[in-house]
Formats: sequence, C-alpha cells, structure tokens
Amino acid sequence: MKFKGFLISFMALFSINSFAAVDCQPRKVINVQVENTKVLVNLEGANWHLVGNHDHPATEMKLSVLMYAHAQDKPVTLRFPDGYNCTNYDTSTPSLMVRLSN
Repeated sequence: MKFKGFLISFMALFSINSFAAVDCQPRKVINVQVENTKVLVNLEGANWHLVGNHDHPATEMKLSVLMYAHAQDKPVTLRFPDGYNCTNYDTSTPSLMVRLSN
C-alpha cells in the first residue's frame, strides 16, 4: 500500500512539472514568416520566435490566429515551455499555444 501511495505521489510530481509554461507578454504581430519546415513570428518590441513546425498539426491553427491578429491589429500571447526567455531571439523552441488577446 505504501508503494502505491509513493507511485501516485511520484507521478503527480512529474505531471505538475509537465504543465509548467511561460506566457509571454501580449504583443502585436509585426511579421509572419512561413518557411518550408516552420512558421516564425516577429512581435512588436520582441525578437523572432518559432510558432511551430509544419509537421505538427496545431501549427496551421496557430498561423490562422496570427494572421487574424495581424489583420485586426490585435495582440497575441505566446506560450512556451518553462524557462523560456520571451525577449531572446529563438527560432528553435516551438510555441505551445497562441492566444488572441484584447
């Protein structure tokens, strides 16, 4: 019985860590760049970020949100894995989420 409790606690610890993420400050879309294998975005007052790779199904949906935000002049929030620095130039870490902000 103790082992079962330990196992549940151990799994919960990793579950909590797997959901840790960084939401970057909402910013307006300045440029979107679609390449052969990836989609990049340049946000107002920030550097270029990787939205996602074309082999990931969510990338096209993220691109749609970015294009809508750009057309409507609305900011977006990008979410990245825990420890990500939103101000750095990074075209290797894909975003986890793109949110249209008000």
